[in-house]
Amino acid sequence: MLRGNHESLQMSTFFNFKEECERKYDVSLYNAFIESFYQLPLACLVNKKFLAVHGGFSPDLKTVVSSSSLACQYKGAEQSAGDAAGRTHVVGLAAHLSDILWSDPIDDDKGECDPIFKPNNVRSCSYYFGKKALAPFLKKNNVLAIIRAHESLPDGYKMHRWNGPAEFPMVITVFSAPNYCDVYGNKGAVIKFEKNSLNIQQYTASKHPYHLQNYMDVFTWSIPYVCSKIIEIMLSICKKGVADEIESKTEDVNVNIPKSKYRNHHRICDIEEQDKGDVEDNEDVQSAAVSFGRDVRENSAIIEELKGLCPDKKIPRGLLMEGTGALRDAVEAFSKAKKWDLVNERRPTKKP
Repeated sequence: MLRGNHESLQMSTFFNFKEECERKYDVSLYNAFIESFYQLPLACLVNKKFLAVHGGFSPDLKTVVSSSSLACQYKGAEQSAGDAAGRTHVVGLAAHLSDILWSDPIDDDKGECDPIFKPNNVRSCSYYFGKKALAPFLKKNNVLAIIRAHESLPDGYKMHRWNGPAEFPMVITVFSAPNYCDVYGNKGAVIKFEKNSLNIQQYTASKHPYHLQNYMDVFTWSIPYVCSKIIEIMLSICKKGVADEIESKTEDVNVNIPKSKYRNHHRICDIEEQDKGDVEDNEDVQSAAVSFGRDVRENSAIIEELKGLCPDKKIPRGLLMEGTGALRDAVEAFSKAKKWDLVNERRPTKKP
């Protein structure tokens, strides 16, 4: 098991893993997780031909040596990926080790990247690398390809065939989480090594037990539904009360006014018309209130699901104004979800 970019104090705090541990268990469990994260290796060699990492490699990464723990040479200083200097600390923003966790291959069919290590604006740290940067590294170390994750893909994997479609890919990206964040709709994939063959197995997401978003309890979740029903009941009572009051007013006026006093006839009619208007106004208010309660109840689950895409728990600006249809389309659209989730691909700038 290799360490990824989220296995750190900074990332696990920013993306609510700490909060989840504290809510479900206690902070001591979270601290135990952090200690275990710092003991995970950053890289390994598979079958002596594939360098497996989470993200990519670094301009400072020159050689890899197969041993009991992978050793990496940075700026002339030999450091084991398993020792305290190289692994058991928080990988800082400017640290060379962060490139192994955060860098990405360039999204180009020919692997063209200018400069050969291009600043990674999506991650807000590290680099993009291409064929010119990677080819000498692979040749020098007698490594066939880099196998990495770090990037959601519609099919769960991608072969970066920068040497041409007939050649073995220089980079293989494999993403094992299907339907990422329960909104991407992507497939998951894993690589299987069987003797001298490499096989990729794809799979789709399985249904999991329903859970409420953002650690919400059932009472909080049910509030919109309960409120909408209370509004319906109260408005129904009010409507009945208004109707009874109008009927009572009409009977009192008819009884107390003599037939000979026709001069008040128009006044009686005015009272009746005004009361009918009040009923119609109350019906409009009732319809609006019931509609509002229904919309809140029906959309609350979708809204909470979309909030999970963003660390600040806010859905994209303007989406609520587009209505229920837009909310549902947003949940199902992989491209929109990935676009909105770009902020989560960045390395946080806030300290934990």
